[in-house]
Amino acid sequence: AFPECEWHGADPVSETIVWARENLPKISFIASPQRPPIPYADSYFDGVYAISVWSHFREDVALEWFTEMHRIIAPNGFLAFTAPGYTKAANQLRGKPEILPKIERRIQRLQKTGYAFGSTHKAKGPLDNQFWGSTELTLTWVVKNLVGPWSLRKLVPAGNRLQQDIYILQRV
Repeated sequence: AFPECEWHGADPVSETIVWARENLPKISFIASPQRPPIPYADSYFDGVYAISVWSHFREDVALEWFTEMHRIIAPNGFLAFTAPGYTKAANQLRGKPEILPKIERRIQRLQKTGYAFGSTHKAKGPLDNQFWGSTELTLTWVVKNLVGPWSLRKLVPAGNRLQQDIYILQRV
């Protein structure tokens, strides 16, 4: 799709990059670090898509990556990202009412801070589970922490598979 565009992909799991390079030869892939910086020049991209990426960062690391995206995206460029919010909790509860106590704790964290993180990956895996796990965030958190350097252009609640909200930010 869009052959006139230059496409890039990045992932911290090197096995994913090996597969991508073998199966998507017209796209340039790099194994990215788990924390910034990423090896691209300032204002290199007109836009970045990050589907189910911010659904995994601890809050401080998420903010580091938003700052890094601001650096590598050109002025007026966009960042489209997805992250779970309240809809994920509601959908999980709908399927398994017995997990209500777990859902309640997450919702309370979301209400209090707008951000909930839980380490979910095994220490033996390729990712450092100190700052890589399962995250949910709210529109309130996005506005509080990102609006200023970014303009919120669009929000599609539960727009990604009814599990994650889609945010479109424009670099200011």
